[in-house]
Amino acid sequence: MNRTPPKGLSSSDTNLHRPITSSVGPIPASKITMRANSKRGRVEDSDECKSDECNSFDMFRNEMKDMLSNWMKQHDKKLEKLDKGLAKLDNLEMGISDIKTGMKLSNDEIEKSLGELSAQMKDLDIKIDSLDREWISTRAKVEELEERTESIERVIRKTSLEIRGVPKKKKEKREDLLNMVTCLIKSVGSDCSNEIKDIYRLPSKANATTSAVVAEFTNTFAKDKLLKVIKQYNTSRPGSQINTRHIGLEGPEMTLFISEHLTPKAKRLLFLARDFARTENYQYCWIANGRIFLRKKEGDKYTIVRNENTFQQLRESYKIDN
Repeated sequence: MNRTPPKGLSSSDTNLHRPITSSVGPIPASKITMRANSKRGRVEDSDECKSDECNSFDMFRNEMKDMLSNWMKQHDKKLEKLDKGLAKLDNLEMGISDIKTGMKLSNDEIEKSLGELSAQMKDLDIKIDSLDREWISTRAKVEELEERTESIERVIRKTSLEIRGVPKKKKEKREDLLNMVTCLIKSVGSDCSNEIKDIYRLPSKANATTSAVVAEFTNTFAKDKLLKVIKQYNTSRPGSQINTRHIGLEGPEMTLFISEHLTPKAKRLLFLARDFARTENYQYCWIANGRIFLRKKEGDKYTIVRNENTFQQLRESYKIDN
């Protein structure tokens, strides 16, 4: 149930200065305790708090400023280092770019040089091929000329024989040489003294005590006849070969070697042919009309030694046959 508040009072009446009453009457002033006004104290306390808070905030703000300042300095240093690094990278990139450019130019120059060298090499190859063909042709012509010269010399010498190992004599005359050869012809029992056309001693070293004497006859028949007789004489007298006694010279007997008067080329081929016959077991090696012949054994076909290649051809032929 609702009650109506008493008249004269209101819930919104806030007049605190009215006299204080009670149900028994007015309350004496001595019985009323009045609180001291604490409003100023509260204000002072509030100011102190605010001052402390301000100081703390200022300290915090200063610390933050210092922190931010240090951080900014460090950040600036890092940025400065980064800028320097970027600058170095830029310089490095520029250097690399320059190197690439230089390398490209160098490569271009190298390729150009290689192209020029390649062209020069091709030209040289062409010239070398041409020179090789010319050399082969020239070599063939030289060999042909050498063969012709050899043939001419062989024809010139075909009527001559050579006596090697004849002692030298001071103030020797052609008559002395003629007497030696005539004595030799008589010693072996031949009669071709009248066929001698010319006689001379071949050049030799100044300190040599012996040298070769060449006797040229009027025809090959006389020369061949005398060589045949000398061969038979030596064969029939193994212990008494033709020596200085057979040419009328006194003193110690010295063996004489008599053969056809060969060309220098034929002499070398004869030396090689004898060595070849000894190492390859060829039974026959002989001279006829200025040429050298080889035969493996009795009944085999003979081979004319024309040049040094003949020996290699014989070796290869022997390998194929066996």
